[in-house]
Formats: sequence, C-alpha cells, structure tokens
Amino acid sequence: MKVTEPELIEELEEGLFQAVKESLDRSAVSELLRERLNVSGFSCNKGDMVVHDGKVAYSLDLSLTVDLKILMDRSGNLIRD
Repeated sequence: MKVTEPELIEELEEGLFQAVKESLDRSAVSELLRERLNVSGFSCNKGDMVVHDGKVAYSLDLSLTVDLKILMDRSGNLIRD
C-alpha cells in the first residue's frame, strides 16, 4: 500500500542532500581528508623543464582522484567507522 508519492520523497531528498552539501564544515572535511586520504588515481596534466636554484629541474602538474566517505547522524555528527 502506497501512502505517499515516491516522486515527492525523491524531490525532498534532493533538497535535503543539497542543503547538507552547502552547509558542510569545510575545515572538518579538510581534517578528514588529511586523516583518511585515499588516492585512487592520478594523471599528469603537464610537465615542464624549469630552473630551480640554478639547476635544471622538472615540474609536473598532477590531478588526483580522492575518495572519501562521510557518514553522519541526523544531528550532523560524524560517525567514525
């Protein structure tokens, strides 16, 4: 027996998750990244030959793919798993 419209629930969930994303404490997430950093891949965007302290050196610009899962309760408290 359906008691409400699933589309309504989905629409409200999207708004909820958007609000949670917008209100994330960036410093807390940064701390979690430092604690749990899990680099799952990288790519080299560009490289260049440079001079550093009068010597030839190589500069590489990398892009990292980082995975981080955050689990929180309804009060917004982190659940450490």
